[in-house]
Amino acid sequence: MNQIGLVFEGGGGKGAYQIGVWKYLREKGLDRYVGGVSGTSVGALNAVLFAAGDYSTAERIWKNISRDQILSSKAFTDTLAGAGSQAALANIWRTVSRSAIERTVNQAMGQALFTRDGLLRIMHRYVDMRKVQRAGIPCFATCLEISGVLPAVKRFELRCYAKNNIETILLASSAIPIVFDPILFDGKLYCDGGVELLGGDNTPIRPLYDRGIRFFIVVHLSRDSKVDCIKFPGACILEITPQIDLGNLFTGTLDFSSESAMRRIEQGYKDTKRVFEEYFGAKKASRI
Repeated sequence: MNQIGLVFEGGGGKGAYQIGVWKYLREKGLDRYVGGVSGTSVGALNAVLFAAGDYSTAERIWKNISRDQILSSKAFTDTLAGAGSQAALANIWRTVSRSAIERTVNQAMGQALFTRDGLLRIMHRYVDMRKVQRAGIPCFATCLEISGVLPAVKRFELRCYAKNNIETILLASSAIPIVFDPILFDGKLYCDGGVELLGGDNTPIRPLYDRGIRFFIVVHLSRDSKVDCIKFPGACILEITPQIDLGNLFTGTLDFSSESAMRRIEQGYKDTKRVFEEYFGAKKASRI
């Protein structure tokens, strides 16, 4: 089998779904054919876990995750569980525009709703960045640089960076505007790489395609997501798409609860099994 490029889309709490996909690939021994992994936002975090090669740790992180771990309160004592804060943030996103986001991410340092302390604690406790540095496959994280006149997509090959820098890049890739502050790295400001309104790339196939990989498994976190295959001539792209709605901004992206994570892991496994059986045929897929 040719090398597989594994691509993880961004989507916050919905990212547990990707662990279910990994579970199926691991059971079938397909994970050993992955020649590179790439992700944006939560997809970058899952890409790091995959590159480190420890499925049990990834599953443990997601199955024990909580809202308070990721959405560490900053501007107020309520979390998004409170109706008042939900309404306030919903109002912001209803009226948001590209110019409004640009003003927010460039000028509102220190004004975001939540800190990154919880995510940093998770990385320090569970993720051995040395394994990422020594990984046998490239691992890419996509961010949006917002220091210039126009936002620009930036892709980082994480094996090339020191441990602390890898953590900083991961924080940047998942820095959702308004929710989290943009991140300063190497003198430039970065935010979530998947903000499509600013020209982000939430399905980062490109860095692996440019490395010569032509067979991809792309893991979406939205039923509306679809790859524009015309941009990748000669590539075979197998898309794993949720067969149920994984949630909206509040019930999905910002839903970091262990109960939801377990349901999404199960759904990711089930959907991947279905796609492989349809693609290869049920009998052949069972022998993979």
